[in-house]
Amino acid sequence: MINNGNLSYGQWLRIIKLFELELSTRKIAAQLSMSYNAVYRAVNTIRVAILANADYADILLGGETGSVK
Repeated sequence: MINNGNLSYGQWLRIIKLFELELSTRKIAAQLSMSYNAVYRAVNTIRVAILANADYADILLGGETGSVK
């Protein structure tokens, strides 16, 4: 997942830190002088990684086969 967008490790770390500080995608892109699309893909990758490791990921990612208990 981390190779999504061909970003350097330094760029990933800066994006993750600003994501942690709850900056918007547009503000992250402006602060790092990166394109909105590149930052959007990175932030979306972070969100999917968080979701994929959640205890309830099978329910949220299960689509029609997922069931709430």
